[in-house]
Amino acid sequence: MKKALVLSLAVVLGLGMASFAQELTGKWVTTFTIDPTVPTITIASDLDITYTVGAWDFTTSLGVTGTGLDEVTFGVLGTFGGFTLTSSLEFDPLAVAFKKWTVGAGVQMVLVDFSGTFTLYPNDVQLVLVATNLDGGPVDATITLTFGTLLPPLGNGCDLDFAGVDIAVTFPFCCADVTATIRFDCTGFLDATFGVTGIALPGIDWLTLDALLTFTTTTKTLELTPTVDFGAVGCFNFYFADVTGGVIDGTADLPIGIGAFDIVGLGIGCEIGGVLFEGLSYWGDTGKPTWLGDYWEGYKLSTTDDGCCGIFNFSIAVFFDPAAADLFTLAAINAAFDIDIAEAFNFGMTLDLDLLLDTIAWGLVFTVTW
Repeated sequence: MKKALVLSLAVVLGLGMASFAQELTGKWVTTFTIDPTVPTITIASDLDITYTVGAWDFTTSLGVTGTGLDEVTFGVLGTFGGFTLTSSLEFDPLAVAFKKWTVGAGVQMVLVDFSGTFTLYPNDVQLVLVATNLDGGPVDATITLTFGTLLPPLGNGCDLDFAGVDIAVTFPFCCADVTATIRFDCTGFLDATFGVTGIALPGIDWLTLDALLTFTTTTKTLELTPTVDFGAVGCFNFYFADVTGGVIDGTADLPIGIGAFDIVGLGIGCEIGGVLFEGLSYWGDTGKPTWLGDYWEGYKLSTTDDGCCGIFNFSIAVFFDPAAADLFTLAAINAAFDIDIAEAFNFGMTLDLDLLLDTIAWGLVFTVTW
């Protein structure tokens, strides 16, 4: 009889443990960068391991470079009743030092979403409390209450003095949605603003205006910000500089004018047989597409397709010297590819040639996911 009871207890415990739905997942990314001209080899490796049990995720992240283990992070994410809890603890193992601890909590009750974030740095601390209504009606409101001011790495002292409160409300008014904000800090009232976005102008489909009215204890300003969208023309795309608006603060001349726009870039894109060709010349100060980097002119071929074992990605781009007297003086070549070798393994390679500095960087990337 005792043996039967022990066996029954073991079965119950086994079924109970299985019901927790435990799971171990992770990702390991290792990159070798080879410079054959020196020659040198540098390594960067990131390992993320997540243990899931029930509604909780426990994550450990390790970062390794050529100098050794340089980053350690422990994270927790889960639910406790109606609460959602998060925590992240970061260390610098090279300096044998604590870097940062962040704790967050959130709960929904009576159509209001409450959340709080506590952040601790060495000799510095901050607490931010946020409340947002969830009634789904025409009015949205968010209140953000802040205690403590973070000034890493020097710190501002471990105190939670009142730092400020921001109240934001969005509500419909006639034909537009108005966003109103009011801000206070330790000195008292800062400002109140009323903003409207996307004001359409009759007969001008490509131009919209944003308006922002700001009140302080001593001033009142109105700022108009135009937005231009001409769209794409065939396979060509023109890039336009932002149209200048204006501000009325009681001293500026009236009325507000809308300045002229400038063409700051010309691009072309065409896909042939699954291969995308892109050419871009961009001479503007801001708004440059990220793939162009520090250069003003470049051409790129790229493709994404099914390979022998999984998805295959490939790209090669050439860039030209912006300071050269000749129009097509080659400055750099960047190439990259990656392919899924197996369900849990991805292999990639990068090649960066800087012809102006006469440098080569060859990278090998191994990604394991489980």
